[in-house]
Amino acid sequence: MARPLALESEQVRWFRARRTGLVEPLAEPADAARANVGIQSQQLAPSLWGLAQRSVGSPTAAALQQQLFAEPRSLVRTWGQRGTIHLYALDHWRAVIASKKVWAVDVRRGVMAPDELVEVARKQILAGEGEVTRSELMPLVRGKFLQEAKDYVGTMMDPQRLGASRLIWQLTVNGELCFAGKRGQEQAYALRKEWHPKLCWPRAAASKAAIALARDYLRSCGPASVQDLAHFFGARVSEARKWEAALRKTGELVDVAVEQEADRALFALAEDEAALRAEVPGGAAAWPVRLLPLWDGLLMSHADKSWTVPVESERKAIWKKAAMVSAVVLARGQVVGTWQAKARAKEVDVTITPLSGWRKSKHLAGARRAAQAYAEHLGRASAKLAVD
Repeated sequence: MARPLALESEQVRWFRARRTGLVEPLAEPADAARANVGIQSQQLAPSLWGLAQRSVGSPTAAALQQQLFAEPRSLVRTWGQRGTIHLYALDHWRAVIASKKVWAVDVRRGVMAPDELVEVARKQILAGEGEVTRSELMPLVRGKFLQEAKDYVGTMMDPQRLGASRLIWQLTVNGELCFAGKRGQEQAYALRKEWHPKLCWPRAAASKAAIALARDYLRSCGPASVQDLAHFFGARVSEARKWEAALRKTGELVDVAVEQEADRALFALAEDEAALRAEVPGGAAAWPVRLLPLWDGLLMSHADKSWTVPVESERKAIWKKAAMVSAVVLARGQVVGTWQAKARAKEVDVTITPLSGWRKSKHLAGARRAAQAYAEHLGRASAKLAVD
């Protein structure tokens, strides 16, 4: 049996930062979305900033919205792994929809519209030039479906609103709808066949699609364990073991032993061995400080959190209640603080709250540059940085 590939923890962080675009930004936003197997997008604005930092030229929020919502569209925003919203490259959209069949049961249960009503909704959207808002579907929620919604929510919310949300959800998880822009204050959704009429949408076997996505994950986030794979995709560990077994059968994996992680069974793609062994540069210029946004994918990529936040007591400042994940200051692949911002007419106020890894002499200059880039991303002239 071959000995595991021995790596230091900083080599692993360097590999992941390079492959996900946090060291060397990728040519196009779609490339960055693909390399990260989706950019988590519970709120649109933070995800655009996360994508910008991984893309050449750090595109503005306005420019990225053009790639999402105006032709020719190179990105899609939709529900993906872990039942959360992501920004995807178009080719990953197909794989995500197929893979949902072998990922864990989604969090949304109960009160689902019958197939015939989903078809009625699809035809209504098509007749309305391919876009719809939730309020436009609410009149369809009536009869038995309305009563089921009433029984489910009681007085907690409008049952028609719930029913319309379920119709949108069912069409979205089938790959028929994706997020469009806003109509006033309301979120709009668009039919795939109207927004992406040239996009090939072949039928894909769920298991093959999931294995392909697991391979892409390892290409950027390896080394990883089966627990990490399951965590990232919101799948059962038993399912992740099948993906590992399939990749081992084709000789694609190499076992890895990482300094300070001797208790974890890690593996990576064999094709990445040279990149994993790469020497880590010492200078700050080669590994810039980043201001990662709320819910950044780097913080969601592994079940084990020690590689980004080694001090266990500090993790509660990052991963909070109600699935909130803080915006963080990242230096050499580890979290050294959290940050908040307030945009004004011409300036953005950025406030950093240091954690134990923060070093003013090492990190302040890089944080200033990152704050200025964030201001420009929002279309503001400058940033004012404060450290608590």
